[in-house]
Amino acid sequence: VRLEDDTGRQVPLRMCRRSHRFTEASTCPQPLYGASGMHAAYPDIMAEWVAQHQASGFGRVQVYDLFGSPFAGVLHAQASAGVVEYHPHWASGPYRKLALRDCCCMDDLKTDHCMFTNS
Repeated sequence: VRLEDDTGRQVPLRMCRRSHRFTEASTCPQPLYGASGMHAAYPDIMAEWVAQHQASGFGRVQVYDLFGSPFAGVLHAQASAGVVEYHPHWASGPYRKLALRDCCCMDDLKTDHCMFTNS
């Protein structure tokens, strides 16, 4: 899109009132649940997934784990190294019963948390 003033000069388009520069991209996938089978078949998949996202330019990777998973050891180590933000046992308190019935019910809460912590 090209904007011009009355004299035909190009005018910069400003979408926001303030200048805000985003310096990193973030990824916050669906919360982990029932990962035992995946871990048994592909024990290194979580480390590879995180590395692939970092190589793709994601400066921030957040992993939400509903009840704890076999990947917890890898994720805790990556969190200690500052590679990921790991949220173990994301489904706790009153949300635990809901998550046990429908694991996807926590996705909206995860998305809200991700958006607010990355803005």
